[in-house]
Amino acid sequence: MRVVIFGTGENSAQAWHILLHQADVEVIGFLDDDVAKHGSLHFGRPVIGGQEQFASLRAQHAVTHVLVAIGNNAARRSTHEAVRAAGLALASAIHPRAVIDPSARIGVGCMVEMGVFVHPEVTIGDGVFLGGSCVIAHHSTVGHHALIGGGVVFGGRVTIGDEALIGVGVAIQPHVSIGARSIIGVGSAVVKNVPDDVIAVGVPAKVIRSLVAS
Repeated sequence: MRVVIFGTGENSAQAWHILLHQADVEVIGFLDDDVAKHGSLHFGRPVIGGQEQFASLRAQHAVTHVLVAIGNNAARRSTHEAVRAAGLALASAIHPRAVIDPSARIGVGCMVEMGVFVHPEVTIGDGVFLGGSCVIAHHSTVGHHALIGGGVVFGGRVTIGDEALIGVGVAIQPHVSIGARSIIGVGSAVVKNVPDDVIAVGVPAKVIRSLVAS
């Protein structure tokens, strides 16, 4: 499978090193919308261009898949939409030292880092990033394009909304729901439901402001 990685930031480094473990994957280059990077090398591979290259990747480079390695959830979603519109498939990067129960369902375009544990009957949406050593407990659901930071621990039957961002080291009580696009601050303990489009921090986590313009 011939792949390009979209993005040249820190997440692209994670993606590159994870894909090195996948013998059936050949990373032929990178894409980035920063024109200053075009024509440069990243991990010894060329930065071919930006999103304008999606339409020609298959014909010019025999690329079939794109791994979108950018941390901004909304930008990752919109880039996924552009990849699909160009007739390309979304690649995932799953570290071989992640432990994923066979009953778990994981969408396309995901990145799962070293030491992640995904328990039975979990559902992970498309474009989700799971940071190193996080634990997604049984019967939990993570919505599309969410980002779960390293060391996060879920109780059972947790629900995370689309494009939510859960900071490093957060603990989430069983049966709690966190709304779409909401942000949970680093090290927080979430013991009750959090609505859509807010920032919540602390132990226990409390909503400190809305993300919706008034």
